[in-house]
Amino acid sequence: MLKDELENIGLVPVIGLNEVKNAEKLAKSLIDGGLNCALVSDKLAKEISKKYPNMLLNPDLNGTDCQKLTIPEELIKSEDWAGITKLCRDTVDKLLGFTMVHVGLNCASPEEAEAVADEFDSAFGFTKKVGNSSVFASTYMEMMKKPFKGTHGHIAIATTSVKSALYHLALRGYEVDETSIKYNAEGVMNVAYLKHEFGGFAVHLVLKK
Repeated sequence: MLKDELENIGLVPVIGLNEVKNAEKLAKSLIDGGLNCALVSDKLAKEISKKYPNMLLNPDLNGTDCQKLTIPEELIKSEDWAGITKLCRDTVDKLLGFTMVHVGLNCASPEEAEAVADEFDSAFGFTKKVGNSSVFASTYMEMMKKPFKGTHGHIAIATTSVKSALYHLALRGYEVDETSIKYNAEGVMNVAYLKHEFGGFAVHLVLKK
């Protein structure tokens, strides 16, 4: 049962608990799963680090503060699968660092986009900045010059790793719009939209800077 719970939340996507002593398979599973934390003992973590010095940290997460998850022994002894799952889920969420960046509003025309941006500037001092496809009011609000994704617009969510976030969001039932995926100059995935709308708003992930 523990193996199933761990696989369901994506912390051990390839191997089971009984195979966790195999450092090579564990390290590979961490990279495939896009994680930089592991359900391993300190001893095993050191073994993996010596044999694969770069494998415990996903390339997308370089510079990200990394912590190793330890499951309290009492949770395992009491077979508190719900508690273990919550602990793991909370750790993954902390690792991914989800933060809302801005809200995008669909406007009918460039003129409407600028007019709405002017209102935010007038009311709140959100300085207007005109771009090619949209008009920003500070960094918080983006007015699209013509209707884009989402019934009403979109919401941008920043994360430490777009690739890792998509992996875990898929486990939670959210699909990615494959046509929306983009990569930066280093070849790291930095933008991706979900197919699901939240209250009429599309959601896209962006790589934290």
